[in-house]
Amino acid sequence: MHVLKEIAMERDTKIKKVGDGYFVEFYEDNKCIGVIDYSDHSLHYVDDAVNNFRSGLMSEELIKSYSIKENTNG
Repeated sequence: MHVLKEIAMERDTKIKKVGDGYFVEFYEDNKCIGVIDYSDHSLHYVDDAVNNFRSGLMSEELIKSYSIKENTNG
């Protein structure tokens, strides 16, 4: 019998306001997996993105595909 184990990852974000724009740092298990520039979007849009990530709707692959910075933490 095979038992599937769900691995719970701790997800967190940091929103940074730079000038008139917003950047979000996305973390999984205390490791930065990417930074997305949301300067062309409203704070409401940024909040939705943060909530989608924390609830598991946004994958690590999606974050990396839009990230302006690659993870250098090995």
